Amino acid sequence: MLKKIQVDQLHLVDFGCGDMPYYEVIKPLVREYVGVDLKMNPLAHHHIDFDSKTSLPSEFTDIILSNQVLEHVDSPEGYLDEAWRLLKPEGTLILSTHGYWYYHPTPNDYWRWTSAGLQN
Repeated sequence: MLKKIQVDQLHLVDFGCGDMPYYEVIKPLVREYVGVDLKMNPLAHHHIDFDSKTSLPSEFTDIILSNQVLEHVDSPEGYLDEAWRLLKPEGTLILSTHGYWYYHPTPNDYWRWTSAGLQN
């Protein structure tokens, strides 16, 4: 049996938010939308260090949105560890990245993922 989720009570962290292209669409649907990015991003509500650590508390959020960010982080494992730390039990990580795209350092561009690489 699926449990009913009251979406407007959920907290969402946009992890590596950039210019927050989803903010206008998602913000009206959730209780709180927190954009997290490097200190060089003045749009971010909260900042992350290059080691992927934040000062946000553990089990802070119900949903983490990470869209086209994983290829930019120094340590994908450290980034994902921090994402899992921030998620509440039974939280959801929505993650997308690409296997082929042009070089776009913002500030860095390290990885090109395959299905097997992501599973690993």
